[in-house]
Amino acid sequence: MKISLIRLKKMENEQSKEEFNKYYWAFVYLISTYPKSYLSKKGKIIFKMVIEGGKCRSIAQIARYLGIDKPTASRICKEIQGKGDLSLNVEGNRKSVGFSDDSIKEGLKIAYGIIK
Repeated sequence: MKISLIRLKKMENEQSKEEFNKYYWAFVYLISTYPKSYLSKKGKIIFKMVIEGGKCRSIAQIARYLGIDKPTASRICKEIQGKGDLSLNVEGNRKSVGFSDDSIKEGLKIAYGIIK
């Protein structure tokens, strides 16, 4: 029983490392494509999503993390989404924010040294 639990935990850790790697490189891609001013609140929002596994549960969570009000956090997320880098999904009364597939794909190109 212990062996199977240890193997299961190891598999979970490997899977979470793979997921973290994917979102980390999406973060690197997004940060590298924007000017230095992007590294302020927008960069912190994206970094928060990396920590959360590529997705944040709500705009309120982002606002608390940055120490700003919810409308400002919502506006910043919409600005990022407007460039096509993030997906902003409505699930009931919550908005979830996550990386777009394109930004993940471009980030992984950086990770593996694929240049256009």
